[in-house]
Amino acid sequence: MTIVVPDNYHARKTLEENHITCIKQEQALRQDIRPLRIGFLPTEEQFMVEQINLYRPLGMSIIQSLPVMIDIIRSGNEEIQELLNADNLDGLVIVGSGLVEPEKDFRQKLDRKIVELRGTLPIMGLGYGALWMTELCGIGYQDLEIPRIGVWEVTNLANDHPVVGESDDLFCCPQVRRFAPWNDLLEATAADGKFRILCRSEGEPLIWDTDNGQWLMHLGNPEYTSSQMLRFSSHQDHFVGPKKFDPERPLNNWKTHRNDFFTHWLKYCYNCMNSTSQKG
Repeated sequence: MTIVVPDNYHARKTLEENHITCIKQEQALRQDIRPLRIGFLPTEEQFMVEQINLYRPLGMSIIQSLPVMIDIIRSGNEEIQELLNADNLDGLVIVGSGLVEPEKDFRQKLDRKIVELRGTLPIMGLGYGALWMTELCGIGYQDLEIPRIGVWEVTNLANDHPVVGESDDLFCCPQVRRFAPWNDLLEATAADGKFRILCRSEGEPLIWDTDNGQWLMHLGNPEYTSSQMLRFSSHQDHFVGPKKFDPERPLNNWKTHRNDFFTHWLKYCYNCMNSTSQKG
């Protein structure tokens, strides 16, 4: 959360250098805080039923948020285009399991609109959402021979990042997917500075972002519960996993990462909104 400091506070510069956002007391008094409008765009129908998994980490943050679920399956084109308006949202989450690839019509309706939103508000992709956003940046994805369903250790490479910087150096995260980006191309593009790889799982990119950090892609599914992971693993006959997840004792060991990740992304959305309103 943004903190308020006196105009002449001696350590203001040090705080800002450590990515702690500060505002003056005069600015704080003028603020009319409203809930952040966070849009959720599911890429498969099951997420409409399990949306509470997305709302739960939002409720852990001290920043108030108003979730806006965008149901493309049941909504008309005009309604969707209106909801996906930069003036209506402060942040957007594109979410999917990574096991189900949306129909081409789904993508065609939204590809251009998602690209238009780039740079206007923070957008985060989870699971299939991360693959979709990466493809819109020019890097496609491929089928995995064997789906990855389980919980893996993740190494944090970006302690200075506004979102993942507060995560542990090593944490756990579930992955449920049968697709993977073209990692060689992603690595090469990252070397050119067009992507920044933030976290790796077993050496491969798991979380990355683009230029200014407004497009954030997380190939895992930190919003999942242990019961969901148990269901996914029991419904698949052949898959890689479960690594750090024991179906005989299905414990959640990624909740802290989930809460930290969403909390700091909300803070990032808040700071972007606050910066925009001050410029206006």
